[in-house]
Amino acid sequence: MNHRFTICLLWVIITCSFSVNIIAQNLPKEYYFSADGRTLFQGGKPMTGFYDVNKIQQVRIKLPQVNYKTLLTQNYTSKKDIGGTMLVNGIRYDSVGVRYKGQSSYQRVMNDKKSFNVSVDYKFPDASIEGYQTFNFNNGFEDASFMREVLYYSTIRRHSMAAKANFIHLYVNDQDYGTYLSVQQQNKDFLSDWFLSNDGPNWRAEATSGTTGSMMPGMGMMGGGFGAGTSSMNYIDNDTTTYKKHYTLKSSDIAYPWKDFPKVTKILNQNPLTTLEDDLKDVLDVDRTLWHLASEVLFSDDDSYINKGGMDYYVCQEATTGRFMSYDYDGNTVMARTAATWSPFYGADKATLPLMNRLMASPTIRQRYLAHLRTLINERFDEKQTHALIDKYAALIDSVVQKDPIKPTTYAQFQTEVTALKTFVTNRRNSLLGNAEVKDIAPTISETGYFANNIAWQTPTADQNVVIRTKVISSSGIAKVTLYYGTGVYGKFTTVQMLDDGKNNDGVANDGVFGAAIPKQAASTYVRYYVEATANNTAKSVSYAPVGAEHDVYIYQVKSELTGVVPTKDVVINEVLASNTNGAKDEAGQQDDWIELYNNTDKAIDLSGYYITDDLAKPKKWPFPNGTTIAAKGYQIVWADEDEKQGILHTNFKLSANGEFLMFVNKNLQIADSLTFGLQKSDISWSRVPNGTGAFKAKATTFRVSNDDGSTPPTNPVDPMNPPMITGVSSLISGKLVVFPNPVQSEFEVRYEANDFVELNITDIQGRNILKRYFQKNTNVNAQNWPSGTYILNCDGKIIKIVKQ
Repeated sequence: MNHRFTICLLWVIITCSFSVNIIAQNLPKEYYFSADGRTLFQGGKPMTGFYDVNKIQQVRIKLPQVNYKTLLTQNYTSKKDIGGTMLVNGIRYDSVGVRYKGQSSYQRVMNDKKSFNVSVDYKFPDASIEGYQTFNFNNGFEDASFMREVLYYSTIRRHSMAAKANFIHLYVNDQDYGTYLSVQQQNKDFLSDWFLSNDGPNWRAEATSGTTGSMMPGMGMMGGGFGAGTSSMNYIDNDTTTYKKHYTLKSSDIAYPWKDFPKVTKILNQNPLTTLEDDLKDVLDVDRTLWHLASEVLFSDDDSYINKGGMDYYVCQEATTGRFMSYDYDGNTVMARTAATWSPFYGADKATLPLMNRLMASPTIRQRYLAHLRTLINERFDEKQTHALIDKYAALIDSVVQKDPIKPTTYAQFQTEVTALKTFVTNRRNSLLGNAEVKDIAPTISETGYFANNIAWQTPTADQNVVIRTKVISSSGIAKVTLYYGTGVYGKFTTVQMLDDGKNNDGVANDGVFGAAIPKQAASTYVRYYVEATANNTAKSVSYAPVGAEHDVYIYQVKSELTGVVPTKDVVINEVLASNTNGAKDEAGQQDDWIELYNNTDKAIDLSGYYITDDLAKPKKWPFPNGTTIAAKGYQIVWADEDEKQGILHTNFKLSANGEFLMFVNKNLQIADSLTFGLQKSDISWSRVPNGTGAFKAKATTFRVSNDDGSTPPTNPVDPMNPPMITGVSSLISGKLVVFPNPVQSEFEVRYEANDFVELNITDIQGRNILKRYFQKNTNVNAQNWPSGTYILNCDGKIIKIVKQ
């Protein structure tokens, strides 16, 4: 099923002439705009909450089974959880599932310091911590520094699709287990951080047939056993069942997830190198894959695609474009002393590793890879910066490592390894910068921007081409400059050559300023673009602007069709019900959500050509049918059920009880009315009081009648945007629910007198989910990192307003 993202960026600029430029998009968590709104970034957002890498989280696992160590060992092969409780910084999470994880990190560790997998949704499918349901606590096997994985992922996440990672201090049944590395599970939650949809297939490459190594009874593969040549994006045959032996499908919400595997691997492995780049563009996200490979090369990742191939990497197929891509898994063996001089093309000589072997054999793809590698070296592997980061992490975990009673290495080895990591950074950087191909000088790109109607940064209209200009300098001359552009916030690109001939909106000929035009696009359309400059040297070295292309791009949005706001409220949104469980029924007898309009005038109004939408970027999303009228002082009901087959007044969108935006647009594309509401309660509508003119408030529904009349509001009605606030230790609601202290400084306790587990939901005032968990009797909530403001707590249908100071 489609994943609906709760992160929403809404930027509305209304000029004095009532023209409206709107950027509104449900964006994945790893997407964010620059301060001026002209660049869209993917990756590298500061980690907060549990995955805040600037602090060490205290995690306590409590397992009630007397023989829990025996059970964990017995369940290792079957990956069966045993039930327990977990406390994170003192906050208790009931009914979690716990098991041992890992391969070498399990098989070759002889004491209690095993790696753990914890499933928060062990008993309750929707349970999570900050939206995450699975946690990996890694023991730092063969890493005396206890920081390699955190250092690796926190560094490469700016330019490569990588897991979040941080440090924890782990206790199991009150026994001190010392420092662990917590690494995000690469599941659907992970995919939703990076993609508009997490529906696409996600595979883990596995060591299977044709591998080396020995099997131990009940223990699995020992001593490596990697399947390069079977699970490294190699072409096997046209039978999809063959691929199932070598890759494990972790998730997919599309039919026939394996069907494209033979196609992409056949093109990658067998198509001519002269056409490979063009042949791959629709089946493989080459750019995303190159960033992954360059990250592994930079850190000399031993357990990686480039070294062992058949394991320790993932491959997924992005649902929106259908393209495959690779990304990293298991970064605990990066930065080995002996690997500091690896070639920048490590693995390219192995036919069993076609992502390196074949891609590096294509001259143009090779140059794109080198450009990305240079960016990583200069931007992410700066000696001074990376040494300081290593020192920072070492200081953070130092005391916990020193006191760790079960660590397999000594504290002296920890100190020595910290120094070794800094030495590696110096040696690795020098080795790569000493390579002849890495040293090739690429062009310098600057002053890239767009022009509409020959005015810089002016928002274009739907009837205007947009001119892109950029300045390029190269000591070896310029072979060509290419503009890449695409519509939407994610997807494929179209290319057009940029020229400096004085005839392509570039100004004076031969002045180093290149120009090209992007064709006109529909109103409200996002347009992404970036520039590639190719030097006229032997290698044809390239550079990019932004340097993070293709995941970092320049962006603009075509002006909305909206022309302004109507000065008078003739017809208004009068009442909205976003959670209909016992109320009015539509023609099909269904209790769907509905929107009520009211005509404030003394004459009937024809609604033909009017629209209702829940998307600012799509003001014409649902048009009123021709001939629809609303009587003088009358009401009109529209069913928001995404089921237009049931009748002409059924919209093509639904309402969300967690909060929604609605806009009513007239035939002149003016905003006739709009409404934003937060978390809603079943059968309590959001209504104008007084009817037709007043502010919105929560009350009992008054379907097709005045909001001032009809059914009497319930006793002590709950207003979802302004629920009651309780303060003090003894404050109760309905004799069951206690929240204290309130207002909140950093932590508060929730108590609920019930015999079974209940669900706790906390949202901000915009209805965005902050926390969801199940608990019994009481639970502590850490709000230290929450911004100051108002939050809505919903426990078993009882609602309290919390104020964070």
